[in-house]
Amino acid sequence: MEAVLDTGAVFWRDATDRAFCTIQVDNRTMRFAVRSDAFKRVVRYLYGKKNMVATRGGKSALRPAAASDAALRESVNALDAIAIMGERRANARPRSCFGQGGEVWLDLGDESWRAVRITRDGWMVVDGADVPLIRPAGVLALPTPEEGGTVEDLRQFFGRGGEDAFMLMAGWLVAALYPRGPYPVLALDGEQGSGKTTLCRMIRALVDPNEADVAPIPRDERDAVIACSNGTVLALDNISAITPEMADVLCRIATGAGFRTRRLYADNDEFIVRVCNPVLLNGIPALLARGDLADRALAITLPKMPDAQRAPEAALWRDFEAARPRLLGLLLTALSQALRDLDAIQLGALPRMADFARLACAAAPAFGWTAEAMLDALDRNRATAVQAVIDGDQVASAVASLAHERAEKRLGPWEGTPSDLLLSLAARIPDDRRRERDWPKDATRLSQALRRCAPALRRTGVSVEQWRESHARKVRIARVQ
Repeated sequence: MEAVLDTGAVFWRDATDRAFCTIQVDNRTMRFAVRSDAFKRVVRYLYGKKNMVATRGGKSALRPAAASDAALRESVNALDAIAIMGERRANARPRSCFGQGGEVWLDLGDESWRAVRITRDGWMVVDGADVPLIRPAGVLALPTPEEGGTVEDLRQFFGRGGEDAFMLMAGWLVAALYPRGPYPVLALDGEQGSGKTTLCRMIRALVDPNEADVAPIPRDERDAVIACSNGTVLALDNISAITPEMADVLCRIATGAGFRTRRLYADNDEFIVRVCNPVLLNGIPALLARGDLADRALAITLPKMPDAQRAPEAALWRDFEAARPRLLGLLLTALSQALRDLDAIQLGALPRMADFARLACAAAPAFGWTAEAMLDALDRNRATAVQAVIDGDQVASAVASLAHERAEKRLGPWEGTPSDLLLSLAARIPDDRRRERDWPKDATRLSQALRRCAPALRRTGVSVEQWRESHARKVRIARVQ
């Protein structure tokens, strides 16, 4: 323990009382969770460096002494106690965090433990800093950012989905470097051969490279939270289906939520892990059929890559790696622009995910766009997502058809019980679709389905109201302007 304290180590705790240490080792400013395996290895290294012992064989050479497991446990326990009595700071995060002056710090993830300090006035690479940034296992290095990146450089790799999609993707990349959410879910779709997986890997490599760059969908909430704790971007690839429960988990991750879990299966102690991470999805054909998830999504459909435009993957990645320092520099410049203008940005009616909209609009001038153009791209994407929700949801589609038909015939709103509505809607779809699993089999399930799709329907001019009257549930469906 003395070997660690002799380095001038600073011990601190975060808002959840986890213990951390900022320590100088071989002229590098390193930061660790006190109980992490990485910190234990540092303790062993410092102990051995301070306590040298003679090698066997009678020679005069010395080697580092080895700390016993018992001594290591005692030292870590003591250092944990010191940290718990230390300064309380913001929750430690991987990759990016806020500094005391409101600036943003970005961990480059390299062996020198350098970081980038981004302020309202620009950005600069520094050798190290005592900020609440930690480096979980699997984190890979970002390139040293360079000035001179242009929007056309960025478009070369991320501009295949059209201008609106490119603008929204650029805004999402900036947001992924920003330490505070909520974040929109970036959902990539497209037929086989459209380059979705490659694009996902490039996105991850540009803002949060990791040994596990893309992964399959987690089995459960716990696995999802662990993945979020070990990186910034949760990148899920080649997803063919998503359960309602996992869709809810992804929504909570993107907007920010606390997850409770036991420390050990053998005890009753709980701890809370709070996560708020950018989420990147690829490959869900019916992603936007989940209205709650679609409401938080930027949906981008990639066109199929013409055979004449295909290039060897090695050449594509060689070009990307050559451009990556400039691309990162461009994103940092955009983030600096956003820090400068975020408080002053004035928007009209804010869309869902308003925090992201404000950040993206504040960063837009760095790419040569206006805030209004960015907001228009968001509105058009949202309208597309809303229509996709309705098209992909049998109940929503049938309700919309009923409302439009009655409006055209000037019959006024439909009103009745959920049971009556279920019969009316069932007459509008084929028998085989009514036998599908997601079609509601009773009035209660229909009421639940109506609550899920009501927000999307409302944005297309269809009002769905539910209430209770004289011990009976009632529903009113109307076409509104």
